[in-house]
Amino acid sequence: MLTLKKLLDENNISSARFIKRFKEITAENMSKASLSLFLKDGRELKKIPDFKAKIAKTYNSLVKENKSIKELFEIEQQEENMLESINLTYDELKHFGLNRDPFLPFITKESDIVMLDSHHYALEMMRAARETGQFTVITSEVGGGKTTVLGKFEAETKSLSDCIIVKVRTRDMDRCTTKDILAACVFDLSDDKPKRGAESLSRQVETLLKKHHDAGKRIILIIDEAQDLHTHTLKYLKRLWELRDGLTPLIGIILIGQIELATRLYSDNNLAVREVTARTIHAPLEPINESLKEYIAGKVKCVKGYTSKLITDDGINELANILSIKDANGKVINKAYPLEVNNRIKRLMKQAYEQGVKVINKEFIQECL
Repeated sequence: MLTLKKLLDENNISSARFIKRFKEITAENMSKASLSLFLKDGRELKKIPDFKAKIAKTYNSLVKENKSIKELFEIEQQEENMLESINLTYDELKHFGLNRDPFLPFITKESDIVMLDSHHYALEMMRAARETGQFTVITSEVGGGKTTVLGKFEAETKSLSDCIIVKVRTRDMDRCTTKDILAACVFDLSDDKPKRGAESLSRQVETLLKKHHDAGKRIILIIDEAQDLHTHTLKYLKRLWELRDGLTPLIGIILIGQIELATRLYSDNNLAVREVTARTIHAPLEPINESLKEYIAGKVKCVKGYTSKLITDDGINELANILSIKDANGKVINKAYPLEVNNRIKRLMKQAYEQGVKVINKEFIQECL
């Protein structure tokens, strides 16, 4: 399950820093104990109205602050027309019969996860990496659901006593080396210190993998933001995956990355990494244009609401059409990824509330978008 606590850890955001920013943004006080209760089990602070929306706004502010100017520029290029995250007020939610925001940028409990066909397939391919040692590659555009699927897989895997996750935590993946990956294996598979020499370190990892394999343990290596990995590092992963006990891989590998990773591995000019490509199974997370109704219904159901009170069927079809664009060659490109859909709907909800429109429909969407 993808949790806010995990997101804070991954973005190196401390509780003290979060609480300070929360007060700066909302002018309201929140104790460390109250934040801990929310991070642990989603318990909201009742004395603060729109508590979750304010938590989301604080998180978005801190994540944006963490990005360097270079990273922000790259994100703007990748996301193109993706809208900035929008927070809904209590009155705006109540207008549509909702008691909380179903379209928040983070998930606090597993029951709020909505999985569609390509997400289920990606999860199955991740399970195959765990169960059989498969080399799996998961890709999508920004906001396509990679982190959500990964969170579900990790929660499931950590509950299994015979599985161990090795996760590379280097923040700048373009600087991640083979030694960083091997060191991660040592840290997560033992209490030993990584050997200093490349050959010694490689042998140390191979010994650890064989030891755990003989003990009936399954090892899965996960590398997120893998689109930034150097070609030499990608090639080394193939060699690591080729460590065997007979025909059985000693380690399964999952690479997760943006669409650039798919381009590097699976385009026609992938000669530099074709030896890696030949070993992988690709599970792209597709746009959800065709499943938009199912997705919206699933999100609204998570907060015990009714889709019919939010948007009509013709409104959903119109939104799907808007999120399908043609490129210069006339090819239709679908842009309905979960994050984009969430932000589009929330903007429509705000406008509908302001104009007194009870239910979002086709005509209203055409006027607004």
